[in-house]
Amino acid sequence: MLITRAQLLELVKDVDEASGGDGDESRLNKEVAAHISDGEDMCQMSLSHMLAVIEKAQHPPLVVKQLPPITPQQEKDEADTNAELDDVDVQNAAFVRLARLAGDSQKIDLEELALSLQSAGADAVTAHELMARFDSNGDRALAHDEFERMVAILLSDPDAHLSVKKWSQMIADYPDLQKRSQQWLDKAVQEMMSKAPIQTEPHVVVPYGPPGCGKTGATNAALNQYGIKKEECVEPNIDDLVRSYMQEVTKNEDMFGDQATYFAIRSGWPSKATCRMMEMAIQTKRHVIVETTGRSTWLASNVIEPAAKNGFRTMIVYVLVPLAKIAPRALARKKRTGQGHPPFTELSQTCVKAARNLATFKDAGGNKAIVLFANNAGSYGTLRLMKEMDPDLETMAREEPFCLELCAMLAQQARGKPYTLDGAGSHVSQREIGKFQGLMIDCFTWISGKLRVR
Repeated sequence: MLITRAQLLELVKDVDEASGGDGDESRLNKEVAAHISDGEDMCQMSLSHMLAVIEKAQHPPLVVKQLPPITPQQEKDEADTNAELDDVDVQNAAFVRLARLAGDSQKIDLEELALSLQSAGADAVTAHELMARFDSNGDRALAHDEFERMVAILLSDPDAHLSVKKWSQMIADYPDLQKRSQQWLDKAVQEMMSKAPIQTEPHVVVPYGPPGCGKTGATNAALNQYGIKKEECVEPNIDDLVRSYMQEVTKNEDMFGDQATYFAIRSGWPSKATCRMMEMAIQTKRHVIVETTGRSTWLASNVIEPAAKNGFRTMIVYVLVPLAKIAPRALARKKRTGQGHPPFTELSQTCVKAARNLATFKDAGGNKAIVLFANNAGSYGTLRLMKEMDPDLETMAREEPFCLELCAMLAQQARGKPYTLDGAGSHVSQREIGKFQGLMIDCFTWISGKLRVR
């Protein structure tokens, strides 16, 4: 991508500030000079190069201090602490497996049970042999009554290994967990449906774009513009559902920040609740807000297309921010709230895939689907909504440091044409991307020449 000296300096400053840097002007100017030499106004920078600049600005050199020697008492305290942490890790690992089991209300997979037993300290051979012992019909799964009988036998077996007894005690309340999970799901779905009235012209609103681009603010602006009240929409928030489940069912909200536990629980009952809410909203014609990064097209075929067939209008709110500006915002948010972000290499791929998949999402919505583009590349409070064929889309492609695929997508949308990589019909091809790249380089070369003359 092409980036100007001013844009690169702004990026380095933002990243330095977001990561707690000292803002030293001479150091930051040296960072810029390492990529754009004096007398030049811009440079051609690959995406990987851009990510390297971000990482370097994010992590300034560390000052290594000489530490005093460790005393024997400190060594003992550290050993005791590590032993306690090891025991906590075992319990956490077992809980992760239990959380995965809790996602299935029919039968319990023996493979997951064996892995859960291993996480409690049993070896793989013992775990699989023990599970096979209770698999009476050979279907590699246990019904709830079989599960209860297995736990009762293991708890009363005097010869059972300590790890097996410990594991049995951990999972003894699994049937009760299932019952409480189902009650929680029914309550969560009912509460969500009760606030969202049935509509004569229901909408599926899709906040679209990579993490950290500002989907919440853009969605609120789009809803206001089209007269849709957010409080009357079915909007499953997976983080809120996970936290609610951990508060009311598993009673371990303190583990919300543990990534392994969070995703294990998220893939179970909270995900089931999300799907159930969307299914009911589509069946009963209620407004739905469902967010996506655009990285995959699962939502297009499983939510948008069924909704379109049931008379819904689809409104995709695509938030436009270059990766070079998302990165410092993500760092600042992490510093401010503790909320993490994907690795920047993964984030860059999400930006590209969102551009590629936009046509698929719009096609899934049928003839009633519209795309609103939200220019959120400026300072706070300057967000602007644009429709397809808005000439400012192409202006953004020329003035903001987007990667080439996003530039090509914006140029196509400004002309009212979809963007994919198949090169068929009105779709843009790799060759056309190359032509657009050449056009951009010529344009910026002309501008830089004018600036030098001045």
